[in-house]
Amino acid sequence: MYFGSLNPFYRSVNEDVTIVNHFYTDNRLEQSQMIAKGYMTLSNLGYLGQTPVDPACGCLKPLYRLYNELSS
Repeated sequence: MYFGSLNPFYRSVNEDVTIVNHFYTDNRLEQSQMIAKGYMTLSNLGYLGQTPVDPACGCLKPLYRLYNELSS
């Protein structure tokens, strides 16, 4: 069981005619910046732990961000 602080895992989408582009973050400022660029918010996917290691919880796994420069 994880006892640390949790951040919402935000998701948004830009349904441009040429490409549908999804964006995921746990940073509220980043989410706001994407909304300003025309992204629409979707329901949150869940919550992410703020600390990468918690001795009380062996269930934490890293989450990596992938980016494709060709789709920007």
